[in-house]
Amino acid sequence: MASSSLFSRQHLQLPLPVDDEGIFGPSEVYASSSDSSRSPTPHGVLRSLPASIPEDCDDQGYLDPDYVIFHAPAADPIDFGIAITEQDKEYSYEWTGEQHSLSPGSFDKRPFSFLEKELGPSPTWSVDSEPESVNPHRSILKLPDEVLRQVFLSYGAGTDSKPSVRCGPLFLGQICRRWRTIVHSTPELWSSLTILAGDHVCVPRMPLLKAWLNRSKNCPLNLTIVYDGRMLERPGNFGSIDLVSELILTHSSRWHTMCFNYTRAKRLISMLSRIPPWGLPILHNVEISLRQRVAPLEQAPILSSLLSWAPSLRQLTCRGLAGISQITIPTQLTHLDIEGPLSTKDCLALLRSGRQLQDCRFHMEHSQEESLDDSPLLVHPLRSLYISSQEHLGDFFDHLILPNLEDLGISARWTSARRLPPWPQRQFISLLSRSSPAIRSFAVRCLPMSDIELLESLLYMSDTLMNLEVYVVGGGEGGITITETAISALTFNDYHHNLCPKLEQLTLCGCVRAADGLLGGMLASRRTILYSPRDEETHQLRHVEVAFPTTNHCQDVLYFKSLQRGGLQGEVM
Repeated sequence: MASSSLFSRQHLQLPLPVDDEGIFGPSEVYASSSDSSRSPTPHGVLRSLPASIPEDCDDQGYLDPDYVIFHAPAADPIDFGIAITEQDKEYSYEWTGEQHSLSPGSFDKRPFSFLEKELGPSPTWSVDSEPESVNPHRSILKLPDEVLRQVFLSYGAGTDSKPSVRCGPLFLGQICRRWRTIVHSTPELWSSLTILAGDHVCVPRMPLLKAWLNRSKNCPLNLTIVYDGRMLERPGNFGSIDLVSELILTHSSRWHTMCFNYTRAKRLISMLSRIPPWGLPILHNVEISLRQRVAPLEQAPILSSLLSWAPSLRQLTCRGLAGISQITIPTQLTHLDIEGPLSTKDCLALLRSGRQLQDCRFHMEHSQEESLDDSPLLVHPLRSLYISSQEHLGDFFDHLILPNLEDLGISARWTSARRLPPWPQRQFISLLSRSSPAIRSFAVRCLPMSDIELLESLLYMSDTLMNLEVYVVGGGEGGITITETAISALTFNDYHHNLCPKLEQLTLCGCVRAADGLLGGMLASRRTILYSPRDEETHQLRHVEVAFPTTNHCQDVLYFKSLQRGGLQGEVM
């Protein structure tokens, strides 16, 4: 490869040709980044090159893609495969990566290590390049564009969508002309975006924001808009929340997932009120978070109209909205997450209006209760329910029938200034008795429940329960205490019926107050059981997380370490 005059044999420190937002100057020459590591994605991440740039660049200043390192920790190796068709032949490409140590002044001249297998009558063959000799015919340059496109999409999945030259499509487009062409012709890479805006500033700046949205072409958009009126102005930045709203509204027909995080409700209402009727044909998920609450009568009509114009809406999250019960919930919703001043009557009304709800999360704050209808509410589709409340939940339990419930989480929100109401054990047991649900996961947090009441509840879900979580925070006040009685009940015994025989995951945080060694013996009993892989009645414990409130549990820790060598996962401390 021809050497470029831009680089010498000395370790040249290059400035960034563009700023963090990718605005100034063309990104034709790759610039090094001080951010040399990033969190791993499901298929690994591309690792930024070190500050020491090698001289092996082409005449136009691009880096050879052979030098781009695919980085993945040993615990999360890259494992990617895709089948393509090229010239009437079907190929399957796989490759695995290993972590390479890079430091200033050194450069690992190692290409992708990949395996190429031809399917069909021809014999299977593989290539594994040696680090000492780089064969250009075996490098990443030989991979088809479609394979690279899938790699780029996997690299960007789950990462922060804030535009930056250190990650995402702006980073990939700086490697070489071919990669830049692929990135610009892959609209899915530009379909997610996080926008920070104030009254007189926005990040990214408006030119990049417009270019980003144009490159997404007709792809469904996943946008997050964070508005903070306290954001300071920046020199040369002439954006604003008004300009951002005007631009985003022109793409409302492509909204798929929208997250609005605003400090001022009036700004959000002003934007939502300008959405044209039936202008949200593919909107699937909406999240609205307000840090300054708005009057119920002011928001209800606008939000109700917004939801009615989204026939594909399935998920709704609202935080900090007052009077949410006045909003008409679409009947097609399947996921609902509400945090605000909800009463029991409000929660029941939301469950009654959402006929297809499968997953509900209610964060109930203090609110004056009203008279309730005595008729029970059958919520047949509901699979998952999470309740966080400061109030007495007896009336809520009394009015529900949940025959298909699988995941149940209950959390008590207590403060030092306000004592928790007593736990409504009788109403809770009545709910389990009349519903007869096959609960697979049960999580409780800071509930004023005794371990005897916990064991009684577990009897109604014993045959199906696979995950049990008990959390106590704040020094153990107001929460469950797991004593010798509960541990003995959970210990496997060959001579009688065992409680929760299918339990595979157990979490006990700050709640165990039993003699040292008892918990370890219980864990061992659930690991050493004799069972057949086809036995549907008994499962081995697979994962455990235990945080003791005191440090005098040395035997329990030794028990766990011994079981860990036998395959038990998790942590005990």
